Amino acid sequence: MVRYLQFRRKAAIIILIAAFVAYFCSEAVLRQFVLHRAGTQSISLDHVLSRLPERIRAAARKKITIAELKDALSSATDDGQIINLSIALAREYGKQELAAKYAEIIRKYPKAPEALPAFTYYLMVSPGSPNSVSLDRYHKFLAILDEPDRFFAWGSGLTKIKSVSENPRDQLNYLLPLLQQQPKYREYQMFYLALTELAFQEDETDIEQRARVLDEKCEQLPYYDKRNAPKVTKPAPKASTKAKSGKKVDN
Repeated sequence: MVRYLQFRRKAAIIILIAAFVAYFCSEAVLRQFVLHRAGTQSISLDHVLSRLPERIRAAARKKITIAELKDALSSATDDGQIINLSIALAREYGKQELAAKYAEIIRKYPKAPEALPAFTYYLMVSPGSPNSVSLDRYHKFLAILDEPDRFFAWGSGLTKIKSVSENPRDQLNYLLPLLQQQPKYREYQMFYLALTELAFQEDETDIEQRARVLDEKCEQLPYYDKRNAPKVTKPAPKASTKAKSGKKVDN
C-alpha cells in the first residue's frame, strides 16, 4: 500500500511537470519526456497527457508531432520523403508557413512528383507574382508524372481552376492538352465530357468534335478504380415450362 501511494505521488508530480513542459518548453524537450520510470512502473507520455486539461493536452500533442516530424525530416534523404515531411511540418505551423513551404518546394524540386500539392496551390494564383504557376508550367509538370498520378493531378488542377476563375475559357484552355493525350483509364471520360461542354459553350466546334471522339474511346477502356465499374447483374432464370404438378403444359 505504501509503495502504491508513493507511486501515485510520483505520478502526480510527473503530470505537473508535464503540464509545465507543455506550456514553457520547446517541442524537442517535450519529446524527450516520453517515458518515466518510477521503481518497476512505467508511465507513458500518452498516459500522462490523458490526465492533463484539454487545452494543455492539445498543445503538448502538437509540440510532440512537430518534434517527431523534425526528427524524421533530419534523417530523410529521399527527395519525396523530404517534400512530404516538409509539407506535413509546415501544416502544423499554419497557412502562412505552408504557403511559404510550397513556394520553396517549387523552387527546389520542380520535377519531383511529390511537388504536386505545391504546384496546384499556386496554379493561377495572383498571375504575375513570382510564385504563381501558369497553365503552361502546370502542363509541363503534368507531363513528367506517371499514371495514375497524372490522372489525379488533372483532377486537382481542374478543381483549383474552378476555384480561382469563373471564366469557362480558362477551364477550356486547361483541358486542351488532353486532346493530344491518349487516355488510359475509363475515368478520363469525365475530363472529355467537361471539355465537350466547354467547347460547345465557347463555340469551338472542332474542339468539341475531337473531345467527343476521345470521350467515346474512354467507353472501351478499363476502370482504374474497379469500384467505379458498373455492377453486372445476372439475368433472372427463365420460367419453367412445366406446370406446378411437374407435367408439361399441353399445347
